[in-house]
Order: sequence, then structure tokens, then C-alpha cells
Amino acid sequence: MRFNLRGSLFVVFIAVLLAAMVGCSSSSSSDGSDGSGGSTSHNDRLTGTFSIGAFEYTLNTDTYDASNSDLKSNGDGTGTIETDAFTYIIAADNTFDLTVDGNTDKGILSPSGDFLATVDTDESDDGITLAAALKKPTSTIGNSDVNGKWTLCQIRYNSDDGRAHTSIINATFTDGTASGSIFMDSDSGTGDSISFSYTIASDGAMAISTLGLAGYNDGAKLILVDDDPDNPSGDHEVQVMIGIKKTSGLANSSLMGDYQMLRIDSDANDSWTT
Repeated sequence: MRFNLRGSLFVVFIAVLLAAMVGCSSSSSSDGSDGSGGSTSHNDRLTGTFSIGAFEYTLNTDTYDASNSDLKSNGDGTGTIETDAFTYIIAADNTFDLTVDGNTDKGILSPSGDFLATVDTDESDDGITLAAALKKPTSTIGNSDVNGKWTLCQIRYNSDDGRAHTSIINATFTDGTASGSIFMDSDSGTGDSISFSYTIASDGAMAISTLGLAGYNDGAKLILVDDDPDNPSGDHEVQVMIGIKKTSGLANSSLMGDYQMLRIDSDANDSWTT
């Protein structure tokens, strides 16, 4: 899995987003008993089927891509991403190593086990990736679960101008339609309005056909991916969108605790930091 962005705007916000979603309580902080390598005794924390959204960059071709795939974990240190087998080891603090096709990515898993993120910083395979995955809901999801105010974090690449663009979007979802505003956009600035329609299947599958996006929504989080630059109508874009449903009653003290964050960044000279 691969990822890159020329400039750190998207990376900073995705790191904050993931931190908010995977903040560890004291019960899941590292006890030091298994060191940095983890322990197989914690592998049962990752189980079930997840929908992955990945934004990728390939160095030698200077190309971007977005991909959507299914990850299935057996809860015993093994699983599959589509048809590719992988192994993993989860440490006491919910960080983990995931190895597929001989490549090992670093990852973080939410305490509830329903959200994860991985990063590939090894340029030896000529690419890097930042990926996030949402566990597919096991209960029925409907509009009543999705309705409400959301914040969406978007990364997209447009081959027409050869640039990656980023956006933070505030939107209100209401019975299959959404309206809101882009309050931070690396392309056009602030204040742009946005509206779209969406569909929700009972298993949480979500689609925004006008934007070519598809993925999953569990009523609190979503991951959507456009992996086809020719859909819709040859827009020449690929993108990944991650969202969190807003809540109320929070204060500064609500952020107290231990967090795990993934960050990947590049400057204009392709100098990489992680």
C-alpha cells in the first residue's frame, strides 16, 4: 500500500482525525510487557471484515492512485486483503505490524476494534501509502443512523492539473441528501458550498454516485473512495474521504488521554518524513 502528498496540509488533518478516533484509554495503553514487537495474545482485538480506503503515490512514475479493498481478519494473526494473505502482531497499546507480500506496514487500531489505519514508509518498493479502514457494520444501518452533522476529510488527485488537493468539509446528512460548506480547501480557499445525494444500504454500504464515491458508513464514521478517474463522466480524479459524525457535550478535557497517530509528509524536493 502506498501514499504521498506534496505538502503537509492533508497529512496534518488526517493525523488529528485518526487521533480523535483511536485515542487510547488507560486500559489500552502499553504496559511494556511485550516490547515494540507486540504479542500474539492481543491479536484477537482485530477481527471481522473492514473496508479500506487508501491514497497512494508511486515514486518512479510520479503518479497518484486511490484504492478500495476489503480486509478480513481472523483474529489470530492472519487474514486476507482481497485475495492476498497477511499476518499481523498487535501490541498492548493497539499499535501493530501488518505484513503482506513481504512488506510490513505500521498500523494503529481503535480501542473498540472498529477502525484502523496503516502507513507504508518504505520507499524500497517505490511507493508509499496512507490507508484507513472501517469495520463493516453487523447491524442494519439506515438514514436515521446517518442523519446529522458530519466533518469530512478529503484527499483527491486531478490529472488535469497534476496536483493533489485537500479539503475539510462540514456537511449535514438528511435522508439521502447532504448540504454544507468546504471550510478549508487547498485548491479554491474557504467558503465553497457543497451538496450531494447519497444512498445507504442496510449493511452500511454507502454511495455518492455524482462524485463516483463508494464505501461504508456505520452511523458514526465513514470511508468513501473514488478509484476510477473516468467515473463520473471522465472527471480525471481519484479521491479518498473519511468522515466523523459530530457529537455534543464535549470540552477540552474530553481530549485527555493517550493517543496513537500516523503521519507522513513530503516537501517539494521529495524529502520524506514520517
